Amino acid sequence: MSKPIELNNLYDFYVIRLNGLPIFAGCSGTDYCQGHVAQHQLHAGFFSALYAFANEAFQDVRLETIYFDKIQMNLLISESDNIMIIFVHHRSKSLQKIRELMNQTWEIFKQDYIPKLKENQFQKDLYKAFLEDLKKLKVILPDKDPFDIREMLLEGLKNRKIPAQ
Repeated sequence: MSKPIELNNLYDFYVIRLNGLPIFAGCSGTDYCQGHVAQHQLHAGFFSALYAFANEAFQDVRLETIYFDKIQMNLLISESDNIMIIFVHHRSKSLQKIRELMNQTWEIFKQDYIPKLKENQFQKDLYKAFLEDLKKLKVILPDKDPFDIREMLLEGLKNRKIPAQ
């Protein structure tokens, strides 16, 4: 097995249906990710739209990487399983290491979780088991739980007071 990537450069990770339905959206626990974790559903739609656009406009090429000035998004697409895995990370990170980690994540997800998916729902017990697998792969910081982070942020947004105008 290859040397684990440095977590401070891996931000978000997604498992989504090709139609944009998020099955799993997680945060590595970094400050960067926590700053926008409440937007993960929006991000899943963005990835799906890009995938659909690339298939329609460029039928003979495959969408694999999206570059921004400081971040990069790598996609691993399984059309036969109707699944897309996306890792968002700092551009300085080795693409080869990211691809290795994505392939390991995909193999675990395909073997252990695709057979257990009910329709388009990823049950909470599967979610927690998948989080543990991601911690073993060093995708998530061992002391972080993206589910708790999401719940905390969503709760904070729900309770946020809007100032009077």
